Amino acid sequence: FFRNAACAMCNLRVRHYIRSYDQWSRHGLEIIAVFESPETSISRHVGQQEAPFPIIADPEAKLYDLYAVEVSEEKTQATMADPNTETFVKEAAAEGFALTREEGANFHRIPAEFLIDEKGIIQMAHYGRLVTDHLPLDVIEHFVTEDN
Repeated sequence: FFRNAACAMCNLRVRHYIRSYDQWSRHGLEIIAVFESPETSISRHVGQQEAPFPIIADPEAKLYDLYAVEVSEEKTQATMADPNTETFVKEAAAEGFALTREEGANFHRIPAEFLIDEKGIIQMAHYGRLVTDHLPLDVIEHFVTEDN
C-alpha cells in the first residue's frame, strides 16, 4: 500500500519492486501495488514505469481501511525531520522521481506492506514508521525463497 501516484518515495519503491520482480515471480511471488489515487493520476505518474504487476487505484481508500493502513500527520512530519530522508530524496531524484504533490491527495498517508501466503494468510504486516520506512527487500527475498 503506497501513498499517492506522484509520491517520489513510492515511485522509488515501485522501481525496486520492478527490478526484483523477475526473480521473485519465478518463486511464485505476486505483487499488487495499491495507490490512494485515481486511475488518471496513476497513468500520469507511477504508471509511466510500466510495472509488470497490477497497480490498483483506490482513491476512496476502501482497501486501505480494510488493512488499517494509517494516516499520520506526526509520522509525515517525522519523515521530513529525519536526516535519512535526504538520502531517499536524492535516490528518487537520480531515478527521475521529483518531489511532486498530487492535487487532492492524502499527504499524510503512511505506506504499509503485507506478505500473504498462498492460503491468503498474512504472514507479515509492515506498517511504516515513516513515509520512507518499508519492509527490507532482503526480508521479502527470504519470504519468497524460504520454502523453495
